Amino acid sequence: DPIYTPELETLTTPPEDSDIPVIDQFGAVDTTPEADPIYTPEIETLTTPPLDSDIPVIDDFGTVDTTPEADPIYTPELETLTTPPQDSDIPVIDQFGAVDTTPEADPIYTPELETLTTPPEDSGIPVIDDFGAVDTTPEADPIYTPELETLTTPPLDSDIPVIDDFGAVDTTPETRVGLEQSGTVEPILEQGVFDTSFQGTCGICTVANVLNTIVGEGRYSEGSVLEPAIREGLCTVDSIPENNGGTSVDDRAALYELMEPDAVNVDVHEGSTALTPAEIAKELERGNAVEIFVSSDELWDTKSLPGRMFDFGLGRPPKYDHAIQVVAPVTNDIGEITSWTVADSGGGVQQVSARKFDLMYWGRKSTPPDNCASIVVSRK
Repeated sequence: DPIYTPELETLTTPPEDSDIPVIDQFGAVDTTPEADPIYTPEIETLTTPPLDSDIPVIDDFGTVDTTPEADPIYTPELETLTTPPQDSDIPVIDQFGAVDTTPEADPIYTPELETLTTPPEDSGIPVIDDFGAVDTTPEADPIYTPELETLTTPPLDSDIPVIDDFGAVDTTPETRVGLEQSGTVEPILEQGVFDTSFQGTCGICTVANVLNTIVGEGRYSEGSVLEPAIREGLCTVDSIPENNGGTSVDDRAALYELMEPDAVNVDVHEGSTALTPAEIAKELERGNAVEIFVSSDELWDTKSLPGRMFDFGLGRPPKYDHAIQVVAPVTNDIGEITSWTVADSGGGVQQVSARKFDLMYWGRKSTPPDNCASIVVSRK
């Protein structure tokens, strides 16, 4: 071909100002369209042109990239800011390139106050709640102390007030069912005083205590019950002081009716019909008075004394030889009996644990012994 020249053999794209055709390797005119004259390798890797540049971006197919430019106010420096400095006017850009319009944190909030719920009494620092507002919750009552928090019933000999959950003094009466029955009447806590030759008068003193509970006054004493008991043959009379004045369950039941024939009802429960501790508590709730027959060894912890070890070593049941009045059960917050208030004329005992009560009255088995007994005295 007369227009072919070796100089043009390697040209694939003629100069822009040339009309010379391109001849391929077979000597034919190359009709392949020319490359886009505005494409340049320098622009190939640009995805976002400089903000001050008008050069178009060419995609992989040689066409102009029409993707909108990034927001001109976006800068990488602000990318991680969520709350600008309080003295700054720089807008915060969210992940979508928009201005973050979230309100600024309350300027009076400080991390130091975050965990405060009640400020020190001598401090004027406001407490900020979770929403950045001043906490107006009243301060805790200054008389409340954690030491008193778990007290539900103060010790009997204590003047410490009980503080309730609201910081106020708890005026709720103690949980001692039946305690109000005896009013201000002091129980007889020492026997054998009226006549020293009659030392076995625990039952006599218990009858006096129970009757005083029923009538609500100290009308009866050891002597006022002992004399009619001797006269009517309702107690032991022999030459041994420790035995003199002793009474049986039946003797005491008869004495109640003898002393107050028109005022009281008497119900005796023995052996298999003996009242359980829970049933005794119910009787006291009803306003009745109760006496029980118990083992003095269990009550006074005298099991290890000579003459007692042999019986207990053989597993014999406790020796029931003592009468006491049951005044009231003492319960905890959930109503469980934790101890008992009693009136014991033999040892002056006025409080026993629930465990000791069970052992001295009910014994160590699931069923009561034959000589376990309780007497309920009620008003007619």
